Amino acid sequence: MELEVDAGLWSRLRRRTRPRFTVASFRLAKYPITVAQWQAFLDDPEGYDALIRRRMGWEPDAQPGRENHPAVMVPWIEAMAFCQWLNRRLDPAAGVAVRLPTEWEWQQAATSGQPGWQHPWGPEWSDGLANTLESDLGRLTAVGLYPAVVASQGAMDLVGNVWEWCLNHYDRPEDTSPGGEESRVVRGGSWFNNRSSARGLPQPPPPAQPSRRRRLPCGVRLPHPLSTGSLITGY
Repeated sequence: MELEVDAGLWSRLRRRTRPRFTVASFRLAKYPITVAQWQAFLDDPEGYDALIRRRMGWEPDAQPGRENHPAVMVPWIEAMAFCQWLNRRLDPAAGVAVRLPTEWEWQQAATSGQPGWQHPWGPEWSDGLANTLESDLGRLTAVGLYPAVVASQGAMDLVGNVWEWCLNHYDRPEDTSPGGEESRVVRGGSWFNNRSSARGLPQPPPPAQPSRRRRLPCGVRLPHPLSTGSLITGY
């Protein structure tokens, strides 16, 4: 399912520059894309085979999780291809187009739209509310296993468990154009990162190459503008 996220204002603390962006209202998937949903992309001849294998010569990484776990080890290029494939399958009459979130959209959701909040639940860290290194689980978990950690709009798993790709460039956050090998933004931390990465507050997130493979457990969460149509179900 998808959830509405209110508009707001975003800035990232980085060096002496603090770019600021207005965040329009949008809808965001409640969970990251799961292994089962990713598998549908792999199984469709017009999906991974047409958009990645034939063009890039790549093979998809094996998924360590079960069907209800988030899909991981997904390069940015593959995440973009997933969006392209999904948009082709959606009903054009609904006027819905999905894509990766911009960094400022992701942050607006991950802080529940509250200035000064560092996490979806509030300004201070609380143990046991996210799957980070501090949880001592030492592994990926299924989506939705932290029901106490729900952002104000209802989105879950925004911090911890799996890094999430954003649309924009790392060094030039205003640039959301596709293509190239410039580093893209990942946010939210993961199960093997400590809590300092699991923040929604403006911070210099780690950059990641669009084609980087088999190292960073990156997943995918999809938004679309609020003005484009009805809710998408199944996320």
